[in-house]
Amino acid sequence: MKTRLILFLAGLAFALPLLFAACSHSDSVVLWPELRQMDDWAEKGEGWAEDNKIADMRKNLPDVLKAMQTLAASPVPSNAKDPAAVNLTMSDFRDLMKQLQKPNLSDDELKSSVASIHPLVEKLMGVAGLPHVHEHPEEKSEKK
Repeated sequence: MKTRLILFLAGLAFALPLLFAACSHSDSVVLWPELRQMDDWAEKGEGWAEDNKIADMRKNLPDVLKAMQTLAASPVPSNAKDPAAVNLTMSDFRDLMKQLQKPNLSDDELKSSVASIHPLVEKLMGVAGLPHVHEHPEEKSEKK
């Protein structure tokens, strides 16, 4: 009986590290709430740019910039899929944020910059390992 207990405990001691290795952080869900929030603003901005709603872009620019600054200041998740690509994409994101902070942007510059946010956020989500999904109830009802 003692031998069986020792063998069981030895087997358990061997199996537990394997179990933890199988559940390593690379398989865990990447959480980055600041990026999710930015994605919501980026999608709105893309719609404004497509519909040429310059007034909406100008009105909401302070909130968009706040979300951009919040994301830029947030830490990259430790389990990001490709940290090097995340850092490179964040550099592009910061450059775009600087462009949007310039005073007296023309309508064309504003529209172009706002339209550039969503594709950049999509890329960032991809290299970070976050799924990129938007719920569009109107699209679901149209498909029925």
